Amino acid sequence: MFVAIIINELWIQADYNKYNATTPTQFHPDNIVSSTSNGKQLIKIRELSSVDPQKARDAIHQFDIAHSEDLTPIENAYRLLILLSIEWPNKNQETIDKYIKELHLIADKEQYDWLKATVYIDQAGIYARHNKTEQGKELIIKGIELAKKSNALYLLPRAYNTAGFVSNTSNKLIHAQDYFMQGIDIANQLSMIEENAKLHNNLAVVYMVIKDWNKALETIIIANKLYKESPIENKSIMHIFYSNKARIYGHLNNKEESKRAIDDADLYYNEKTASPRSRILHWKGHSTLMLLLGKYAEAKKLAEQCLSYPLIKSYPHEEGQCNLLQSKILLKQHEYNEALVNINKSIYLFSLIKHDRSLTRAYLQKGDVLISLKRDREALYAYKLHYQRDKEQFLNEMYDVVHSVATRKISQERDLLDIKNKLAEALLSKQKLHLNIAFVCTIIIIMILLLVVRQVVKIRKTNKELETLSYIDTLTGLYNRRYYYQQLTQCNAINAKNKYRIILFDIDNFKLVNDQYGHDIGDEVLVEMSNRISLSLLDKELLTRWGGEEFLALLEDNEQLISRVEAIRKTISEQPFLTKAGELPITSSIGVSFSALPSEIDGNDDYFRKADKNLYEAKRSGKNKAIFPSVEYSNRSRELK
Repeated sequence: MFVAIIINELWIQADYNKYNATTPTQFHPDNIVSSTSNGKQLIKIRELSSVDPQKARDAIHQFDIAHSEDLTPIENAYRLLILLSIEWPNKNQETIDKYIKELHLIADKEQYDWLKATVYIDQAGIYARHNKTEQGKELIIKGIELAKKSNALYLLPRAYNTAGFVSNTSNKLIHAQDYFMQGIDIANQLSMIEENAKLHNNLAVVYMVIKDWNKALETIIIANKLYKESPIENKSIMHIFYSNKARIYGHLNNKEESKRAIDDADLYYNEKTASPRSRILHWKGHSTLMLLLGKYAEAKKLAEQCLSYPLIKSYPHEEGQCNLLQSKILLKQHEYNEALVNINKSIYLFSLIKHDRSLTRAYLQKGDVLISLKRDREALYAYKLHYQRDKEQFLNEMYDVVHSVATRKISQERDLLDIKNKLAEALLSKQKLHLNIAFVCTIIIIMILLLVVRQVVKIRKTNKELETLSYIDTLTGLYNRRYYYQQLTQCNAINAKNKYRIILFDIDNFKLVNDQYGHDIGDEVLVEMSNRISLSLLDKELLTRWGGEEFLALLEDNEQLISRVEAIRKTISEQPFLTKAGELPITSSIGVSFSALPSEIDGNDDYFRKADKNLYEAKRSGKNKAIFPSVEYSNRSRELK
């Protein structure tokens, strides 16, 4: 029995360690490539490509001349990654697409998940810089998943940095901050100093967007300090860091420190070798400083350099910013008509690329220019547009915060339940071991065995009951939101291949029922509400009690959906609810989401968010109605009353 107990404890401990393992073995292709002389040279050239693309171009050219023989697939992959990195600043899309296609072919043929992840991350960055945020978002999620799957953890800081950049570009500031913080955490664990510095710089940009200048300054100082500790000096990155630092000091009205930061940025700037983006950043930074110092003629000249740059048309966001800056300078010089021309160009460009934050700032500047021109009515309209957009962005950010917290809480609950289930499995393994030992023991051990068997049955029964209870709402007998999230991934009660819509039901004036008749009557209304909705559900559809007086249904998306929702609404509203307090007239407000597969709904709260917003609109516009997504149903949608 002593030996059995020792074996048992070791077994359970092994299971515990398996379930609580947090850091998988890290994979890095450098370890494979560095085993050959070709590979060692390619690794050095790849490191050089991130610092000095021109030198890397010369080096890879010499490499190709000296190594005309066939390369191994992984060596060829490294060579293509170097060429891709070199080609980015030139923006030769045809060549870039060619290299990406070849890399995908190698990744598919050799089953290199790490390479597939690398290319997805690079492509996402390219899309983001071309204002194609949706494509960038889709690819970066794939890149992160593949990096985790292949244990290529070295890719994650850069992946999260790109994901944060994509989110920031699309005005998802909460998501951007989350991604940057995740990247910083992994970069710290892996001691990736350069990536850590870049992540802190981009996190500082998020704080700059929300105008938390002190927090932005604190974060950019950390970025500078980290990069100074990096063994590799990348002048273009240091130029960006100090330019951002100058901008922050400028908004804090610290002219001396802003000028010092610009001078530091100039130490890392070379007019001949600078990329187009670095040149634009240089002119903008100096022009902004001259504006801050009141040297308007010099500021104007620098802004004109930015706007007259031949490649500025390839960077519409930067062109819009230079026009906005020029408008501010001209306003200070009392050249109001010219200032209006520039701000209108800025608004056009920001509208074209759908950059909401910059567009909001541009409308504020336009209002200031129109006031100076004494065109008060037009100025009032511009200010109105500014404040409307500013308010909308603020509300969207607050909504993101609330739902981000809710999603995290649900995820934590789900993770906790998984841990409990795993611990239950470990305990069950322990009981099985005891049973095996008991079979070979004496009559006394057999008696003990009977007790153990009885205990095992009891534990299993209890665990099953607890598992069932964890998914059931005890009042209505419906499934709860935990079961809903489980079904989005497991699809036992719903069909993974069918498209569904989230339908949110909220009982109108439910608080009044509770206040007037008491919670017992309120409970009767909730039960009857669940019964009436349930009658209208088809096979492979799901109804859950979401919480309080709110119910969530997953209904199949088809041509009958509008009429079905209307029928459910009538089922609720046309016949009073029979309660112990008598007949009560009950109605419900309904919000409907866009159509999606369960796998698309899972992990993406945009669908729930749309249903929730439509539910709020139904409440706001009079209750007892259903609101569908207005864009999808522009020709056939209607409020169901």
